[in-house]
Amino acid sequence: MSRTLTAEQLAELPILGDPQISPDGRFIAYVVQRLDPEKDEVRSNIWIVPVEGGEPYQLTQAQAQDRLPRWSPDGQLLAFVSDRSGQSQIYVIAPNGGEARRIPTPHAVASAPAWSPDGRYLAYVARVFSKNEGWLPYAGAPASDYERAERLARTVYEAKPNEGQKPKAEVKVVTRLKYRFDIGGEYGDLRSHVFVVPAEGGEARRVTSGDFDHEAPAWSPDGRYIAAVACRREDADWLHKHDIWLFDVQSGDARQIFEGTGSIYALSFSPDGTRIAFLGHDGRSGHTTSLGCWTFEVSGAGDPVVHHRQATNHAAPYDRPAINQHVGDLRAFAWSSPVWSADGRFVYFLLSDGGHSAIYRAPVDGGQGERVSGHGRGSIAAFSLSATGLIAYQYGDTKTPDEIFAVQLPPGEIQADTLPVRQLTRVYAAACQGLDFQDAEPFRYRAKDKLWLDGWVIKPAGYEPGKRYPTVLSIHGGPQGAYGDVFHYMFQFLASNGYAVVYANPRGSECYGQAFADACFGDWGGADFEDIMGALDHVIEMGIADPDRCVVTGWSYGGYMTCWTVTQTDRFKAAVAGACVSNRHSFYGTSDIGVPFGETEFPGNPWDNPERLLERSPISHVKNVKTPLLLLHGESDLRCPVTQSEEFFVALKRLGKNVAMVRYPGANHSLQRPSHKVDRLRRTLAFFDYWTRMA
Repeated sequence: MSRTLTAEQLAELPILGDPQISPDGRFIAYVVQRLDPEKDEVRSNIWIVPVEGGEPYQLTQAQAQDRLPRWSPDGQLLAFVSDRSGQSQIYVIAPNGGEARRIPTPHAVASAPAWSPDGRYLAYVARVFSKNEGWLPYAGAPASDYERAERLARTVYEAKPNEGQKPKAEVKVVTRLKYRFDIGGEYGDLRSHVFVVPAEGGEARRVTSGDFDHEAPAWSPDGRYIAAVACRREDADWLHKHDIWLFDVQSGDARQIFEGTGSIYALSFSPDGTRIAFLGHDGRSGHTTSLGCWTFEVSGAGDPVVHHRQATNHAAPYDRPAINQHVGDLRAFAWSSPVWSADGRFVYFLLSDGGHSAIYRAPVDGGQGERVSGHGRGSIAAFSLSATGLIAYQYGDTKTPDEIFAVQLPPGEIQADTLPVRQLTRVYAAACQGLDFQDAEPFRYRAKDKLWLDGWVIKPAGYEPGKRYPTVLSIHGGPQGAYGDVFHYMFQFLASNGYAVVYANPRGSECYGQAFADACFGDWGGADFEDIMGALDHVIEMGIADPDRCVVTGWSYGGYMTCWTVTQTDRFKAAVAGACVSNRHSFYGTSDIGVPFGETEFPGNPWDNPERLLERSPISHVKNVKTPLLLLHGESDLRCPVTQSEEFFVALKRLGKNVAMVRYPGANHSLQRPSHKVDRLRRTLAFFDYWTRMA
């Protein structure tokens, strides 16, 4: 008999991801993340699974976060990043086990390690203080500010922890627009730079230069150069674009080879070094432009810089993002750079289309691209490719969390749905034994303007046709996020406890083309709100949802939309809003992305368009709220600052409304601690139970 899910069981389930196949295609390294409720921490270790038979085995054993495994070119070693020493460092280990060897660096490692083609060096990114001697943050600053800023950088980002000494409470002087980011926290005057360190250990040497940020290092096949993403301009903080630069590894000489007009996130040289592939966009729809998989020919010394319009976007014919876009609460490590075939003829990338994501490839010299992975329903989150044409990837669906799979590509034309797929891990067969998971049923429905939209419903455990059930309407973040055929423990938890769960992709969601993703610009709370309500109406018409026992919840943009919903209708018995935006006017100046996001999405700024920002802010309509509301928020959230919940809470309290606020200490925009994750589930269910069943 299946057990009813509890909030605590979330902490028992592992998360698999980041599959990295060895160059010869014989082994796949991947990461298994587990929650440690006792210490209230997240742990992760590297595992190995043989492709041709044999059981998966745990390679690293540290009580730490071991992550980002990357094979050496000869397949004899794995480099990975771990915080086992107290700060993120690179370690190297043989795939058959043994003691991991630390490659000491004088600062915390902030990227995956990248092996040089000859296996002698590792490149990585670290944040360092790179101001010239005597620099001052602003005119009229005290002369001691240079020493203060340099000392603060050492305290926060040096690799060796300050041995038991209480750190000095340094003054923070802010002059940059971009001085913090939600996941990384405040980095002030530090810049990201690329370093190389001998794989056998030795002195780390900085390759990039200047007071600029550099990311995504990629070695040229001859090992002479490292390409990196950067915007080496004094006004970089105001520009939402990147360029690609080439650095001589020995001399550090820098040369711009690509002029970007939008964001760039990952680079990969073709095997012969004549082309570079990257994930990014051209900025035509601002910062929310869908990512594409682009290639361009690398220019020689003295040649003109290649412009973005001269590059080819191999995802353009599909008008879909070249990345996994589907959210899920048991999915991690979901990122894949573009990958080249061994002969350099094809570039491989993910593509998200509606509720699915799959692996595609495109011939770089022109011609029709093709899908190379099957499965039908479901979503691939990340993949890697061996020189032998074997693809390793993580895949799951609405009823099954991600596992590791492999498929061998044949020479010539590919019929994706006929390829024999091998499932190499079966972690959840044991971990989920006896747990009550329900399948999500997709449905299509029409918006008020007759636009077709995608939705899903998970029926409650023990569902009886003809009987109506209390129903949770869940709203995704973004708004350019997207739901899809992905496992959600929270949805399964609510369904196991007697709720139908409804979720949908309203206009503004990714995976339906750029025009669809742009459709809520300047119209938050307009047609997107109607789309979301239409999904619930459809499930009511199906005879599943009880219209008198509906509740609503969401996180981030979903939190905004939850707060907006309770100002527009009293149809819901209760609402739980997580990491909400309640005031778009104050969001502009307090969020880490407030300026580019506000000027694209809302659009406007507080001095030229105050009425526009406030008109669609829930705080402006707070008097209308009749629905009991629970606000959840991380206290260290820099994306949607906790003040957004505070403003709404204070207004509702002052008006005598039914509201409570829960604050999670130390939590950023997403809850990381096991205790916080479990509390969110437990608290949400208790609140919904009270208002739908006991009130």
